[in-house]
Amino acid sequence: GVKDCYYLPQAAHSDVHRPLELSFEQKKLYKADLSFMGAAYHNRVQSFPRLLDMDFKIWGTGWDLDSPLGKRVQNDNKRVSTDETVNIYNAAKINLNLHSSLYHYGINPDGDFVNPRTFEIASCKGFQLLDNRSDLLNLFNVDEELVV
Repeated sequence: GVKDCYYLPQAAHSDVHRPLELSFEQKKLYKADLSFMGAAYHNRVQSFPRLLDMDFKIWGTGWDLDSPLGKRVQNDNKRVSTDETVNIYNAAKINLNLHSSLYHYGINPDGDFVNPRTFEIASCKGFQLLDNRSDLLNLFNVDEELVV
């Protein structure tokens, strides 16, 4: 096995992922009570229909635009630029951060990780609600910096 191996968690670049004062037009486009930015993994597609009665916007790729969730998908199901992502995190009252499904093709089912979005939202000073990960307590003040 490998001897000198160290775990290096994800991070965010604070010059890029930062709090912003959005323009009227940006607020109109990105503002939502609840927002999610990410791909349509199985766990998300199964969980999000419960949120359809809320002011909920979905940004990302792979969403079925003909489904009830599809009506919440922004930007025609296209990838979102880094600048747009920062605007989304700043405009949402609550940034939903549901990690990739651990039971999805190409994903290690034994994986327990903290995604980059966790650090990016925190760096933007956005409020985030996320699923629990074992390493969160080592990286954040849970219930102060984020809510699981």
